[in-house]
Amino acid sequence: MLMSLDKFFVQEMQKNGFDVDFKQLQKIYTSSRKNNAEEIAKRKRIAERERNFMHEAMEQYDVDQ
Repeated sequence: MLMSLDKFFVQEMQKNGFDVDFKQLQKIYTSSRKNNAEEIAKRKRIAERERNFMHEAMEQYDVDQ
């Protein structure tokens, strides 16, 4: 999920009891997006490895699709 961090969002967070400022929220958000990108890349690597394995197995046993 993409978020728009602005002064109104920070004010709402502070009104609701969260002691954060814009820089802290920005740091949290960017680290979260970075972790998400790493997870997506990991899933792509696993899917690629599985496709290669299936392709090699099908060639080895001469299976037609």
